[in-house]
Amino acid sequence: MEIQWLLIFTLMHYSACHIFTEKEHALLPPLYEMDNYTECKMQNNLYCQADFTLSPLQNTKLWELIQISRKEKFMFSRDVSYRTLCVPQKYENIEDRKHFAERIVNEKLKPFHLAAKIDDIVCYRKLPFDIFSLDFGVSTYIIFVLLATFIDKGQKSSSVFVERAFQPFSLKKNFKKLFQTPSKDSYQKLKCIQGIRVLACIAVILDHSKVSHLMSNHEVTREFEEAYSVHYYWFIFDYFVIQIFLVISPWLLTLDVLDLYEKNGRFTVKDVFLMFINRCLRLWPVLIAIVFILRNSYGLNKVLDLTTPKVIELSDKSCRTNWMATVFFYQNFYFVNESCSMGAWYVSADVQLYGISLIILYLTLKTKSTAILKLSLLLSYLIFACIIYFKKLDVVFRPYPDFFHLENMGRSSELMYLYLMTHVHASTYLLGICFGMYYHTQKSEKIQVTKAFVIFWALSFFGLPVLVIGIASRVWTGVAAALVGPLLKPLFAFGFAVGILGMSRNVGG
Repeated sequence: MEIQWLLIFTLMHYSACHIFTEKEHALLPPLYEMDNYTECKMQNNLYCQADFTLSPLQNTKLWELIQISRKEKFMFSRDVSYRTLCVPQKYENIEDRKHFAERIVNEKLKPFHLAAKIDDIVCYRKLPFDIFSLDFGVSTYIIFVLLATFIDKGQKSSSVFVERAFQPFSLKKNFKKLFQTPSKDSYQKLKCIQGIRVLACIAVILDHSKVSHLMSNHEVTREFEEAYSVHYYWFIFDYFVIQIFLVISPWLLTLDVLDLYEKNGRFTVKDVFLMFINRCLRLWPVLIAIVFILRNSYGLNKVLDLTTPKVIELSDKSCRTNWMATVFFYQNFYFVNESCSMGAWYVSADVQLYGISLIILYLTLKTKSTAILKLSLLLSYLIFACIIYFKKLDVVFRPYPDFFHLENMGRSSELMYLYLMTHVHASTYLLGICFGMYYHTQKSEKIQVTKAFVIFWALSFFGLPVLVIGIASRVWTGVAAALVGPLLKPLFAFGFAVGILGMSRNVGG
């Protein structure tokens, strides 16, 4: 049902979009142009990315089209040009390289009666290979894993020290865990979570693949603009899909905390500390490995596309100056072009909210009152509403075609305040706690599934996410944006949470 509605929205939106005709598009100069990388390196020249701003030498029909493109959000602004050029080695000075690039591009633009002024140029350089840092880090980790496996295998009855220090890294132990099915009753009833997680993971992978493709150079930009117009609502869906994980994670956390509380009769500060540290310990090996790879030139030269010198320079600089933000979970307060690993923003936001949730659960169980939880929900709404209002933001960030240029994405305040930062996802996380508490109180009761609940389940699970996408698709401003914006993510998550709750009672799956 959700897919059908998205298709209907897509067709309606496509009919309302304006892009240039093929004839008009043929008048425009190329937005992107690339020299051959292989030939350039064979000539031992520099491979450089350069950005240009265009201006008219005289008023023409072409310049009128360029002015139109600046106003149409669903088209690329054509008063700029992006070139990747082969620059001779003799130009050692940055200013000389700029003059060379400007001269070459202006020659090509003469038939269009346009002039180009260079804004920036970055040339690919082979970064120095720090063999010690990479080899030492990777070798030490591999040796430790093999040692942990050997010790775990040789222990007939594991000591407490071995269990805590070595077993988490043992290949034998982790292989067993991989095929182990938890016997918890809540796991069996909530198996549907795994299916929803898999589908959400596929959506995220497809989204990241799509963004990577859109950030690359496109020879035929009209096809890109057509595809964007068709897929506008899918972009909005991609913006919300991460909320599925952010409502499931606190739900499961709440069940763990309440089970521990039932077992021990208390939930202490020590429990809060240990659960938080365990969360960090699970994530640190992966994050440290990512930083090791990206901070080392060998990793950058192998992982990243050599035809994008700007990306390599940004990654190298970010991983050498801001690596601590990735490792210590505060990367989501940095702009994208300052982040060592762009995808690690989610880990930072999740760990921060995990810690906040543990504190809220501790205070809730300590006071035996949900007042703290209710107050936290209200505060999360007000904080997000104030940020939207005072920063003059929309309810969602809209990745129009121009957004996919590295410079625009890298310094986007809309992306920061409406997607990356902690306050954006706080309400969804708190909603997950509410569902976890409700599920825990009802788990031992035999609940009669009524027709009213089935209708409510279907409307919520299939209707709410689509309703949210429909609301988010129109532009909101001012007070209206501040009132509506903070509600959309938790509403989207609420639909999926009700879906999971229903499936745990054998409704719909």
